[in-house]
Amino acid sequence: MKNFIQTGDTLTLIAPAGGVRSGEFVVVGGLHGFAITDAAEGAPVSVNRVGVFGAPKAGVEIHQGDKLYFDAFNKVFTTAVMDVNLAVATEDAASGDPSCALVLIPETEAAGEAGGIPAAHAASHHTAGSDALAPSDIGAVSAADLLSQEAGKGMALIGMHLPDPLPEGFPEAFANIHTAQDLFDLALSGGIGGGDDQTDFQVTIAQGAATGSSPADPTLINGWVVNCFPLSGNDQVFTGVQVNQDGSVTVTVAGNETAQATFRVTVKRSSQN
Repeated sequence: MKNFIQTGDTLTLIAPAGGVRSGEFVVVGGLHGFAITDAAEGAPVSVNRVGVFGAPKAGVEIHQGDKLYFDAFNKVFTTAVMDVNLAVATEDAASGDPSCALVLIPETEAAGEAGGIPAAHAASHHTAGSDALAPSDIGAVSAADLLSQEAGKGMALIGMHLPDPLPEGFPEAFANIHTAQDLFDLALSGGIGGGDDQTDFQVTIAQGAATGSSPADPTLINGWVVNCFPLSGNDQVFTGVQVNQDGSVTVTVAGNETAQATFRVTVKRSSQN
């Protein structure tokens, strides 16, 4: 084949700001891999893209086959949904384990698409401290974007993509949710939460931590989160909430909390329980 260049198992990238050390995960635009050698900022560095790698992880429980996302702010992989799914776990890992085993996958969505929140801002900015979130950080996102029903705007900007029609058993209140404003209005009206098949509780993230979990609850296994919002103490960007296999619920933020933070979570119980 005349146009074949290379297998792509390894690529040469330009080391980002701060340089990289051997074994670190490197992201340059839509390309990524694990550095084979140390490299100074701006210098060429070879990265490996194929194989099973050990990588630093957030304080969350990981199971074989879980989708993993890279938290660029803390430089760890996590199950909390972020801009792009970059890897899949090949082994289980406990929440206290410092690393996990994973394989990289091709990107399916460009980080920081036009009309969305730039990935660099989503990962590295929070709402207090010396690097507080400012209007200029939002980039292309505006109030008009959040209220729009256009593709890639509205609900997509806050990470929600509701199926049409809604699955059986899903709260009917969501049938008329088309924009971020609709969701906000529904929350204010009390239309989210309540009901015999839902459970409301609080999840606390300790000072200095980026994740917090509720106790295991077998009645919540296979359930799904209806809403999650901060009650007090939070000064970090919220990045995700998930129901774990033991029925506990984990809330994750982008950086370590400067004070104890409390979140209110509502989970709809599965009809399978």
